[in-house]
Amino acid sequence: MRALRPATFAFLALILILPGITVGADQKDQKTVTRETVTIEGHGKGTKTVTTYGNFTETRIEAGDYSLFTKKRGKMQGSFGEMEAQLVERQEKVGDTLVGLYITTSDLEPLTTSVPYLDGKKHGLYKEEWWGQTIARGQYDHGKRVGEWMREGDIFENYDSQGQLHGESRSLDTAGNLIELKTYNHGVLDGPYKKLSRGKLQTAGMYKNGKKSGQWQEIAPYKGTKSIGSYRDGERQGAWKFYDRNGYLSKQATYEEGEYNGPLYELREDGSLASIEIWKDGKRQGYPTYYDK
Repeated sequence: MRALRPATFAFLALILILPGITVGADQKDQKTVTRETVTIEGHGKGTKTVTTYGNFTETRIEAGDYSLFTKKRGKMQGSFGEMEAQLVERQEKVGDTLVGLYITTSDLEPLTTSVPYLDGKKHGLYKEEWWGQTIARGQYDHGKRVGEWMREGDIFENYDSQGQLHGESRSLDTAGNLIELKTYNHGVLDGPYKKLSRGKLQTAGMYKNGKKSGQWQEIAPYKGTKSIGSYRDGERQGAWKFYDRNGYLSKQATYEEGEYNGPLYELREDGSLASIEIWKDGKRQGYPTYYDK
């Protein structure tokens, strides 16, 4: 699918600073605040306030229903080297509607997210940057994700023109290792699925039109018990085998449309038979039969 070209946006408003009209400047708690009268095309006269403190400079412009806020950070030194001066926050609004480029940065780490807005909807190139390096990117089209979405160089999601997931969708851990793979057909799960933990396969099977189908392996979270069998239209069907967390076969059962239907065998770790139950249409018939070692 052809990805949209990154949208480019000019500032919504033309800002004219009227020279010589400084409302005031003061210093308090090591902050410097200056104010000027400005004219915003289409919105009339307003105020520009610039606040400088530490390594940051904040600028706020307000005129009628228009507002623009930016925050810049100077050069900084960290364990990963020096980061150049950077625009870390930007928000532009007309009334309550976001327009233009929106930028936000985490308070806990140098993770910056940016995306343009058009009439209150994300539209254009979305980016995540960590320590100045792009780690994720993708395209929005009037609020919908479209095309390929990347994380650290790998395609991890694909979207069709309607903003629905299409093709492979991959979840990665912080080291870039696969932890989950889903396959979509225009927003519906359809195709291979697998889930891994520390590189080991946990769950695997196929979806067909949004429902589990065919042979599956499933491992219960936290318990570590494994089950192997088949699905039909999202329901367990036919013979299933269950294994305990040590890998020993612990149970065998037969399903019909997701319900027990037939003999159910419970086994001990040494493989000997512990009990038998007979089921029909999800209901147990009579009492279990127990066997001594």
